[in-house]
Amino acid sequence: MVDAPFLRLGGGKFFYFKEDSSTMPKSERSILNAIVAFIRSEGGTFDTWYSGITSDIQSRLFGDHGVPEKDHWYIYRKAESLASAKKIELALILKYGTDGDPGGGDVDTNFVYSYKKTSVTNP
Repeated sequence: MVDAPFLRLGGGKFFYFKEDSSTMPKSERSILNAIVAFIRSEGGTFDTWYSGITSDIQSRLFGDHGVPEKDHWYIYRKAESLASAKKIELALILKYGTDGDPGGGDVDTNFVYSYKKTSVTNP
């Protein structure tokens, strides 16, 4: 978890995360609230979850991360744009403390996902 509202990424880039989610459009808040509620319903801590963004949920979540499609805790939602997906991802990582590696995505990226990290997932 990051202690300050800044996140340093490779190449010296810094992202600022404003903790007041009331500045997010309703759809962003709705997605963030749905994912946070889902994580809380599992009963674990946020740091045992991984959050990210992708344009291909099947390939990224179930392929790259190895998340089982059945009998596993995961959630994903489609955001309006790459910018919206990135805002939600940063909120999950910086405000709530999920694991993740922000800064990815391409122009087609609009899915935000979170999953419970276990011995079968990567990470």
